[in-house]
Parts: sequence; structure tokens; C-alpha cells
Amino acid sequence: MRFARSLAVFGVCVFLASRAAWSEQAAMSATSDKLTLDQRVWFATQIYATIQTYFGHWQAVPDFNLDTAYQKYLAQILPSDDRKNFDLATLELVAQLKNGHRATAAPVSPT
Repeated sequence: MRFARSLAVFGVCVFLASRAAWSEQAAMSATSDKLTLDQRVWFATQIYATIQTYFGHWQAVPDFNLDTAYQKYLAQILPSDDRKNFDLATLELVAQLKNGHRATAAPVSPT
């Protein structure tokens, strides 16, 4: 139960950080499928900071190096202003955090 709460808090924090970052920049490209370099850098730094601050399940990904993954992520998002490529690269970064501890957790029966 404690883990579920932590995971929920982390998910909400990532959502709120991305929403806040997007709302600040949305006026500049409300209908565009392009992101400026400033926008890409801002979003990426908010995502990195959120993971560092709120992700508490590092034991599930013992071989994961956030700095190395982030550098690879930056190499993907900085050259292209395409929103879809940015979103896919972001999903790839977050997916590397894995939810491995859930695979070994006992199933919770609904009550």
C-alpha cells in the first residue's frame, strides 16, 4: 500500500511538472506540432528534476544510470523540433525506470 501511494505521488508529480511546463509554453505553440529549442530544453530539465526528486524506486533498476540515460535523451531531442519525436524519446526515457518491483509483488485482491 505504501508503494502504491509513492507511485501515485510520483505519477502525479510527473504529470503536474509536465503540465506546468507545457502551460507556460503552450501559448507559443498552441496548435503547432513543433517545439522550439527553448521548449525542449525546459521540458527536459523539468522531467530530469522530477525523476531525481520524486522517483524512489531505484532498487528496481539497479543498473540504470540517470545521467547517462539523460545524455542519450538529450542527443535525441535537441536536433529535432518535431513534437512526436520529443514525446517518443520522453516515453523511452521514462520507460527505462521500469516498474520491476510490481512483477514480484503479490496480487492485490479487490475488497
